[in-house]
Amino acid sequence: MANIERFSSSPRKLATALTNLFFENTNLDYNAIELEISIDSENLNVREFSSYLDIIYRIDGMTSELGYSRYAQIPEAQIQISEIRFGSVLIFIERLLNEFDVNNIAIIWISLKLLPKVINTATQSGVQIFEMLNKREEYLEKRDRRKLRKKIRESINEDDELQIIDKNLKEKLVDLLDEIYFKNSRRLGPASRFANKSVKSVNLNPKRKNNNR
Repeated sequence: MANIERFSSSPRKLATALTNLFFENTNLDYNAIELEISIDSENLNVREFSSYLDIIYRIDGMTSELGYSRYAQIPEAQIQISEIRFGSVLIFIERLLNEFDVNNIAIIWISLKLLPKVINTATQSGVQIFEMLNKREEYLEKRDRRKLRKKIRESINEDDELQIIDKNLKEKLVDLLDEIYFKNSRRLGPASRFANKSVKSVNLNPKRKNNNR
């Protein structure tokens, strides 16, 4: 998989703009950004869980400054889970503000947050979009791709937390999510089922981290 070439540097610019927007009014003296995923700890489907984690890895690689191919070759650059807490499973992924590709966390958060809304295989429209994504690209009708973009746009507009994003940024986000979901179409079905059945919440938080890794 190539990096998202047609967006040039815009995924990084978009991620930085979104991070700044979400945290511009915070009073917290933070030096890290944390993605918190709360998961129901019972009856986790192994394939669906692995697809969900793989989606995180691939989004980070696709939006990485290195490009996906280089990212895949350098273990030190690949995203890591910072902490797992058990009970209800809490997965934490954090990056310091001075770390490489720190703002990718915002894109991963939005991608995971909207995934079960855009690709909800329990609904007729979700099934149609999922089936459409599994067509070979050369046979993909433009109207089918427009359906995906429409669903992404609707999901963004309906999400309360994303209302602070202006129209211009929203359209850039639609472009990026369209490409992310399309490029990962084989994993979207199981990942979306996992999100629907097992993920309780996905949150993005500023954090003050005192110790260095």
